[in-house]
Amino acid sequence: MEFRILGDGCTARMVFTTLVKPTPYLLLMVNLVILASTPGYGMVTSSRIWNGNIPSKVCAFTWKLVQNRIPFKLNLSKRGMCNFQDGLTCVFCTTVVEDTNHLFLHCKTAFNLWSKCFRWWGVEHVMPGTCWDAFNQHKDLFSNTTVKIGWDIIWFAITWTIWLARNEVIFQNKHLDEVKLFDLVQTRSFQWLKLKGEGKGITLFDWIQQPRLSTLTAFTKKRADI
Repeated sequence: MEFRILGDGCTARMVFTTLVKPTPYLLLMVNLVILASTPGYGMVTSSRIWNGNIPSKVCAFTWKLVQNRIPFKLNLSKRGMCNFQDGLTCVFCTTVVEDTNHLFLHCKTAFNLWSKCFRWWGVEHVMPGTCWDAFNQHKDLFSNTTVKIGWDIIWFAITWTIWLARNEVIFQNKHLDEVKLFDLVQTRSFQWLKLKGEGKGITLFDWIQQPRLSTLTAFTKKRADI
């Protein structure tokens, strides 16, 4: 059996004889080759996920999220690993089965949070169908390279805040406060902006009032200090 995977400017070729048994490990390696051969996957997506301004545990979570590998209800149920007393429905809306794209993008709670953040940054945008598309399209909403740095942090802050809130509702029986979610995105993103020494010269108030200008100020000042 022979097949070819066309990548970005190159061709990956793998040949199997009829004597080779398609083991799970072999199939995994084939999937990895397909991913690696996707145009821009390794260079662009990986470098954006492993963002120096973001805590490593959040980067690892995002890596799983864009590949649809986080332990959401439907996934755990299919594996027989967990039985939820409230069924498989989303803990926020309680009407739709929880999967990755619904929980992080299309649930009313998640959608409202994204909408607030878009308005905060003065962005008009249509929500993509999948987390993978949402991640890849997010940074392209701005043309300024420096502004993109701050805007990219927002994606991590939104998805991480949604995930933590979801777990608090399930495992700690906490009440969901949608207003607090937006506040958490603003404060987390500001903290991460300052995590690696960025954000000098700006305050949380500056960040909340003018996030684009604050990003430009933070990184312009850093270059001036070097």
